[in-house]
Amino acid sequence: MEIDEGPLGANNADIGNYGPYIQSHRKSIYQVFVKTLIEQGVAYPCWMSETELEEIRTQQTTLKVTPGIYGNYSLWRNKTPEEIMQKLQEDPNFVLRFRSHGDFSQRCLFDDVIKGKINMIDNYNDIVLIKSDGLPTYHLAHIADDHLMRTSHVIRGDEWLTSVPLHIQLFKAFNLPHPQYCHVAPLLKIDEEGNKRKLSKRKDPEADVAYFFESGYAPEGIMDYLLTIIDPAYEERQKANPDKNYLDFEVKIEHMNTSGALFDFVKLQSMNNAYLSKISTDELYSQSLIRAKKYRPYLADLMQSDVDYTKAALNIERHTEKDPKRFTTFQDVESQILFFYDEEWEKLLPTKPTLPEMCTADSMKPFIDEYKQQLNLDMSLEDRFTQLKEVGKRHGFASNNAEFKE
Repeated sequence: MEIDEGPLGANNADIGNYGPYIQSHRKSIYQVFVKTLIEQGVAYPCWMSETELEEIRTQQTTLKVTPGIYGNYSLWRNKTPEEIMQKLQEDPNFVLRFRSHGDFSQRCLFDDVIKGKINMIDNYNDIVLIKSDGLPTYHLAHIADDHLMRTSHVIRGDEWLTSVPLHIQLFKAFNLPHPQYCHVAPLLKIDEEGNKRKLSKRKDPEADVAYFFESGYAPEGIMDYLLTIIDPAYEERQKANPDKNYLDFEVKIEHMNTSGALFDFVKLQSMNNAYLSKISTDELYSQSLIRAKKYRPYLADLMQSDVDYTKAALNIERHTEKDPKRFTTFQDVESQILFFYDEEWEKLLPTKPTLPEMCTADSMKPFIDEYKQQLNLDMSLEDRFTQLKEVGKRHGFASNNAEFKE
């Protein structure tokens, strides 16, 4: 899906049929909407100060009554038109509140596409619709914008679930049909103390998609993983159709999990590894080069210095029975091929590990010669390792740590 409408033109010019798209430019639209509510008597101006609001909260806590601004706790709810007009002359700065029924006994029944039938307490609060700067709160903007822009489904985090009764009240007040609601459970993670908590945009780098690109994940690998969170059946369908990509699968909102999924880095790495292992070497080279140009320019220069050589290094044992699937992220490309380039190999030589004193060139040559003669690349990695230990043992090398200590 590509964004095709909004302030996308030159100098943020609007493109599309439902503008203006910048909220501050839609002020007159919101004023028309609230005028309708005022005429019906279900919206009123309010000049309650922060001090008054805090006093009410303290009083409600002391009396152990339901908190909020409703009924007699709203100091301007029952003012006469004359009192309101007089206050307007004194102070033009006010907020506009929705006049709710204020009845705690009423319930709101609605269907959520993801969570199913919901039965919760109806809204009783006189919520602010227009702030003192004349701009709307989310509650009013949701009704006005989503109706005028012909929104059929509102997909949002389930922290907004408790606002649905208010939003349904507002749609009814305007005599408008409300959209279908789809409330998505949040992604969770394990914190430092071992407890589950909601993924935080402020605290957690993985809440920012740029983090995954910088860490070397392919967009396709990220999408594959996210789709397993969205639809639990996706992974099995993908395994049954390995030649298809994520765009070939239909995802239904009603199949989404109703509870928050734990973000699993191991699973993400596994799916990204599966994607990078599946694509052709030409495609692996192309995608790796694009990323290197952005994040590792020196690596991009090396990769382009000899394209065929680089592809050959990338292609070692790929798509064979012995495929080690060595690329989990694009960062692995650097670590797996850097030493193939002569200038980088020379830089790495001083960092190579030193061998024990008894491992001289004279003692190692007979072992190397015999192993070269017996080496069979068609053998499995396990058989080759066993062969290596057997040849080494004949030349006086230990085949395991216990023998070395002896």
